Formats: sequence, structure tokens, C-alpha cells
Amino acid sequence: MISKASNWGKDKMNESPRGAQRTSAGEFVWVRPLTLRQQLYAFFAAREEGSQLVEMALMFPLMLVLLTGMASFGMALYSQQQLGLAAANAVQGLATGATLNSGNPCQTVETSVANALTGWSTSSLGYTLTVYYTVTNTNGSTTTTSTSETWSGTGYSSCSGSTLATELGSTESQFQPAILTVTYPYTWFPIMGWANWGSTFKPSGTLQTTQTAMIQ
Repeated sequence: MISKASNWGKDKMNESPRGAQRTSAGEFVWVRPLTLRQQLYAFFAAREEGSQLVEMALMFPLMLVLLTGMASFGMALYSQQQLGLAAANAVQGLATGATLNSGNPCQTVETSVANALTGWSTSSLGYTLTVYYTVTNTNGSTTTTSTSETWSGTGYSSCSGSTLATELGSTESQFQPAILTVTYPYTWFPIMGWANWGSTFKPSGTLQTTQTAMIQ
């Protein structure tokens, strides 16, 4: 009985108290139990690496769309400015008479714009040239009217250049506006493409500028 009691006492002495851990030196260190919040944090922290991969997979397409959209918008804005400057110079030269005697006004406009837009596909450019002039009625009153020609690419031969040239060179059109509208198709950068399936998200639109000059 004595030996059993002695062994029982030794076992109880070696047993770790509740809420304590034995160190390497054999001492007991009291450990405070984790709260529910700490347990949840530890649970999700163990899976933090996997969650980051999932977040990256979800955010990457959105980031790609935003970056591609900003680049496309920047290039479109730059192209729009180039197109506007080329059209402004063309209609200004035509209205002041600087290029009036070079032949067909449509050809004059087309040549001026094409020379200013080097590297562009000139066959894709579209033009509308409108010349305003006054007409004297039989009763002595005047009426403002216009002559408009529309053509595309290198198709200036289809416009009535002689009529425009006559109006531009007459006193009836003096101090009246000449309006030039130039269009150009623009394709935005492809955001995502699946060549194997033949489908590509590649939106397109049209750049357009309208410039006006007073006929001298």
C-alpha cells in the first residue's frame, strides 16, 4: 500500500497542471487559452498564401482591362489631335486662297491632310467639304446657301471640284465659312484574344474632327 501511494504521488507530481506546458527544463509555464478571435485569425492566416493567389487570379483580368483601356484611350486622344490639326491646316489654306489655284479643292484638301498624317492609311480617311456663299435674289435681298461634297480615301475625283472652286473664288463666298469634316476608323487595343477559338474582344470606333475657316 505504501509503494502504491508513493507511485501515485509521483505520478501526480509529474502530471502537467491544466492550462500549463512543461518546458525543456522541466518547469511548468502557464499558457493562456486562445480566444475565439485569435483562433479564427490563426485559422485564416494558415491559408493566407492560397488566398493571395485567388485574389491575384480574380484581379488580374480587371487590371489588364484597365491598363489596356488607358493605353487605347491615350493613343486615340493623340490620334484625334493629329487629325484635328491636319484638317485645320487644310481648310485654312483652302479658305485663304493659299492652295486654291492648285486644282480641284477636294484634291487639295486630301493631299494636305494625307501629307500631314504620315503613316496613316489614307484610303480609310473620309471627307466632307462644305462651302457657304450668298445668293442675290431678284428683289435685291440675299440668301446664304451652301455647296457640300463628300468623298473618301483617294476618291476626290467623285466630287464636283469645279463647283467648289467657283464658289471659293467668287465674291459671293467672301467672309462665309468653309467647313471640313474628316473621319478615320480607329480600332482599340485588343483586351483579350482567343485565337484558337477565333473570338477577340477588339472594339472599334471612328475618330472625327470638324474644322472651320472664313473664306477670304
